[in-house]
Formats: sequence, structure tokens, C-alpha cells
Amino acid sequence: MGKLWRVLVLGMVCLFSILTRAGAETSPLVTSLPGLNQLYIPRQYAGQVDVDGCNHVFYWLVESASSPADDPVIVWMNGGPGSSSEIGMFKENGPFVISQSPSGELVLSIRDASWNHNASYMVIDQPSGTGFSYASKPECIPTNEKDSTRQLFTAFQKIFQQEELKHFLDNRLYIASESFGGHYVPRIAQYIIHQPDDVLKTIPKLTGISIGDGWVDPVVQQRSMPVFAYRLGIISPKMKSRLVKMQTQCEKALKPYINTTDTRFSSAVPKNISAYCDSVVDALVNKTHINLYNFEKAGGYDFSLLELYLNQPDVRKALHIAPETPKWTTSSDRVGNNFRTGEFNSVNSLIVDIIQNSKVRILLYGGTNDLCCGPSTTEDWLQTLPKYGWTEGQAFLNSTFQSWSDSEQQMGEYRAYPLGSVPGNARLIQYTVLNAGHLVPMDQPAAALEMITSFIRYSPMP
Repeated sequence: MGKLWRVLVLGMVCLFSILTRAGAETSPLVTSLPGLNQLYIPRQYAGQVDVDGCNHVFYWLVESASSPADDPVIVWMNGGPGSSSEIGMFKENGPFVISQSPSGELVLSIRDASWNHNASYMVIDQPSGTGFSYASKPECIPTNEKDSTRQLFTAFQKIFQQEELKHFLDNRLYIASESFGGHYVPRIAQYIIHQPDDVLKTIPKLTGISIGDGWVDPVVQQRSMPVFAYRLGIISPKMKSRLVKMQTQCEKALKPYINTTDTRFSSAVPKNISAYCDSVVDALVNKTHINLYNFEKAGGYDFSLLELYLNQPDVRKALHIAPETPKWTTSSDRVGNNFRTGEFNSVNSLIVDIIQNSKVRILLYGGTNDLCCGPSTTEDWLQTLPKYGWTEGQAFLNSTFQSWSDSEQQMGEYRAYPLGSVPGNARLIQYTVLNAGHLVPMDQPAAALEMITSFIRYSPMP
């Protein structure tokens, strides 16, 4: 009997050990992060959710540094298409900054202007094939925005239905992005607002969306680029005429595929036409050697430390990355090529749908040094919204901007809808940010934090 008892006890100990290890392996809690030596770090969760048996979507959530039980959740997505949102986590508005010591060690520190000051901040790599999100079979990767939107919504459900993250279901949800996020954000928001009530209970309540330097109406915005470049003195009258002629040919080729009154019925643009339209921008850049995304700066962006850090085995382990996940890269050529067929479609009608058929608030902002998607091209696509049915917004579109400053200097300008509202309670708020390019949170982190904090806390700007 004593021997049998010892066997039973030993068996139970072994079972408990196995279950404990399994629980540790499946828990999304991040217990440590290589290179980070801070005394206090908010709780973090990370992992890859299985969306459909083939696609696995990566997320990384860092709780609010203030009141995680009450503060909203901001989901941040980089654009591209195909850009990893860890760019946002480490280079723009996330909690962490990567640096390299003289000995070559990669060190993490806390960002002063992190968006998790008053919100839980979550990045998500989407669609699969981007960043740490992967597909078991390449053919599972979405090839259009409709499929990627469904995948993203399912990922939201899978993430927030996990036992350790269910408490976020009671919080408000804000979805934010930039660049091609001008497509991603309106599509997922419009998808969400038309879901039945029982489905909406599976994710936090969508309260607001934010688009920075967004690629929203590509035809209109690309048409604006030569004009803006000429106005800045970057190109000659002759070059401007050449680019305008090329753009006219681009729009003529696009016409059979673009529905100018309701983008839900636009057709996929053939890749050869997309490539020709891309050549308009290529001609501008090749002729001037200008940084399209910040004409005050030479060269591109350096994300090399991200690749070094995120591909370290101990980092992948800490973030619960499956062994079969490919090497992390800043962007995916495959995803970018997949989405070329829909890149020139406008999403203006979706934005009007959100304004007219929901209570979701909208924050738009743009850096004044962005030649591609900054305030100048944003203004042009906004002015087309009445054509899509937002006639009541005409007064807002005709209104003047007001100055926005901190205690030391002017940070930019803003205007709000409805007229007379302040940024903290407006349905739609539009900002220009001085001395910033395409990546506003990177160039002007304090201004970006001021904007998003006012937006989510319903407080007026200074």
C-alpha cells in the first residue's frame, strides 16, 4: 500500500509539472524582456493567435502606465502594406527605444512620449506574412483588403477572448495607423460598426480611430504631389507639366476600375496599371532625389537595430514566437505585391459611412514636411467627401484652422467637427503638425502624444 501511495504521489507531481509547463508555454504574459533593466514596467502580453488553422497573427500589448483597468486600448498598426508594427513599438509611439552600447549590446529604455501613458498600447502585425505574423502555407496569406480585414477582426476576437486578456473587453478601443493605414483603419472600423450586437461583445467597444499621413484616396493625393512639389520650389514648371501629364494618363487607365461614388464597388486594379501609376511618384523622386516622406531630411529610415534585436533567440522566446516563424523583417515584399491590386482604390465612402452611421470619433493628422500624404494631399481628399454623401460636412471643410501651441512654441493647427466643438469632444478632428514628416510620432513625439491623449481623454488641447 505504501509503495502504491508513493507511485500515486510521484505521478501527481509529474502531472502537475507537465501542466505547469504547458500553462507557462501557452500564457501570453511576457515575464521578461532581454535588454530591459527598468525597476517598473507595466504588465505585457504577446503571442501569435491562430486565426483559421493556417494564419497566425502576432500581437504585443503593454498595459497602461496609469490605470489599465479603466484606460482605453490603442491598437497601433503600421502601413506599407506589409510594414511590421514593431516599427511603431520601437521607433514611433511605443514604450521602448533600442540603442546599442559601445560594446555592441542592445539595450532597451523607456520612451518619454509613449502612447501607453494613459492607454494600454497594442501593436499587431497584419496581415499574415507581415513581421512576426505568418502563414503555414504561403497561399493562405490574404491577397486583398477584404480578406485581410476579416482576418484582422478574427485576430481581435482571438486576442481578447484569451482568459488573461478578457478584462480588456470592458475598456474602450481605439484603432490607429499611418500611411497605408489610411486603407486599413477605415476598412476595419466600417467592418466593426456593421457587426451584430452579439459579435461586438467579443472585442472591446470601438470608440475612435486615428489616421496619420494616410493614403486614403490615392488618385486624388497623387494628383496633388506635383503641384505641392512645384509650390515648394522642388521641381521646375517643365517637370511639373511632365508629371501632371503622366498622372492624367494614370487616371485614364484607372477609370474602368475605380468607382468614384462608392468604393465598395471598385474593381481590383491590374498590377501593370498600378505599376505605371507608381512611376509618376518614382519620376518625381528620381529627378529630385528628395525624401518623399520628409523633404527636409536626406535619405531613408534606419531600422537595422530592430532586426538585430527582434531576431535574437531569447527575444523571440520572450515574446512567445513559434519556432517555425520566419525571420523578422521590417516589411514584406509578398504582402506589398499582393495588395498592389487594390492600392489605388479610395476608401472615402467608408469614412463617410463611419461618420454618418456610427458614433466612432475620427482623428486625422499630418506632418507638414510629408510630400506624399501630408496636410496638402489630405486636404484634397477631404474636400471630396461631400461627393460621397457627407454634405453636412461642407461647413467644416470651409472652416479655418486654429493655432495649436504648447507653452514654448506653435506645434501646428487644428479644426474640429461639428463647428464650435473642441478637440477633446469633436466627432472629427484634423491636425497639421509642424516640422514633421510621414512618421509624425517619430519626428514630433511630444505633439503626437498631446494629440492622442486629448483624443482619448476627451480633453481640449492647450
